[in-house]
Amino acid sequence: MALVKPSGPAGRADVRFDGSNLSLLAGTGTTAPCCGVVLNTAGDVVIGVNSFSGANRLYVEGPSNAISGQSTSADGGVGVYGSNFYGRGVVGDGGTIGVQGYSQSGTGIVARTDSGNFVAGYANAAGGVRKFHININGTYVTGSDFAESLPARGGKSAYEAGDVLVMSTKEAGAVERSRRPYDSRVAGVYSTRPGVLGAEKGGATRVGPDEVPVAIVGIVPTKVSAENGPVRVGDLLTTARTSGHAMRCGGRGRCAGASIGKAMEPLRAGRGVIRVLVSLR
Repeated sequence: MALVKPSGPAGRADVRFDGSNLSLLAGTGTTAPCCGVVLNTAGDVVIGVNSFSGANRLYVEGPSNAISGQSTSADGGVGVYGSNFYGRGVVGDGGTIGVQGYSQSGTGIVARTDSGNFVAGYANAAGGVRKFHININGTYVTGSDFAESLPARGGKSAYEAGDVLVMSTKEAGAVERSRRPYDSRVAGVYSTRPGVLGAEKGGATRVGPDEVPVAIVGIVPTKVSAENGPVRVGDLLTTARTSGHAMRCGGRGRCAGASIGKAMEPLRAGRGVIRVLVSLR
């Protein structure tokens, strides 16, 4: 390797390997900390940033893989390892795949924390509300119900979370708002935040623009009416006369095949939204 003496402006040095596509730029510019190392090899550009102003310590950019890590160690080496005591260990942001982990015989991606039970997951940036997470026991924690994505008769805009839904007789495979008591066509409740959403479409997975998440099991905020008497905790619920609402069952025999689930909260009078343990039967 032939080393070339510094030839750039003050505070800057060049080291080049003649006869190949490798060039190194060490040092910083005269104004602000910038590029510590630049390598240009066969079309891949790798930029190492050493900024003392709190910016990125290492930034990598290239036409294909930004960072490609591979370990051939027989004792379980790590391809790419990210650790940060005060922030984020590894962050991926891409047009197709942000972070991808692959291993032939070990673990593709490992995420852990020593300061809590949020091992891996996603939270929205605005309020920090967790969308889902996996705790230190390996439990997947998210919404409280399983829902099926089904077409809403007349269009999704006519419905809202908490609506009690029944299978439509006018549009095959669709659901509509309930309108009569003890309806055996009951399909579930429009889910507020499904934990798992089924979207099977003949071998493909797809959610249509006019489909709604219909909770069929789990805890779901549900529109309820006290038209058949006050609702108590543990009462069986069925469809009500009030459109899109549930009511207390008048008798177990009448609710056979038309039961939505059990009330987890009371409703003494009028209409309201309460949590219901949905379990169709």
